[in-house]
Amino acid sequence: MQNRRATLIVALALLSAAAQTGCGDDAPKPETDTQSISPSETFKRDVEWLELKQDIAPDAWLIARAAAGGQKISEQEREVLQNSLAIATRRLGESKRMIANRAAQLERMLEQEGQKDSAIALIIDLTAAIGETGQTEGFGAVTQHYFTMRKSGLSRELALKEMKLRYGPRS
Repeated sequence: MQNRRATLIVALALLSAAAQTGCGDDAPKPETDTQSISPSETFKRDVEWLELKQDIAPDAWLIARAAAGGQKISEQEREVLQNSLAIATRRLGESKRMIANRAAQLERMLEQEGQKDSAIALIIDLTAAIGETGQTEGFGAVTQHYFTMRKSGLSRELALKEMKLRYGPRS
């Protein structure tokens, strides 16, 4: 009985440690101020995943990707993106880098389905749709749910409305 209990404690400790390692990020770190990036620099639209070792803020990477794709991002949109990333990080406990990566991944998945949603708009809109901390499993789950609804034929507006009903603030 003692050996079984000790084994259970060790297993739980290992599971806890594995869960805390997540997607290779440590606890969310304060990120450096957004750098001004031109589309001619290394972080083009074809960079599919922002690696931990890359020295660029997630919002700057997303803006560079958008610019490389011909999209112009205003200063106001940049500020809204930064704010949305900060809110999503607090509510979901994921790093800004991971949220940016998931949004870019969702953008590509939707493009393959013939739908246009920019990663920046996805972060802003999905963050606005989710409520308080703990109402969802994470940004990956939110993006997968959104993708499933869009793939099944729901419009962007209806999918966001459904997201807000499911994950939004409780009154």
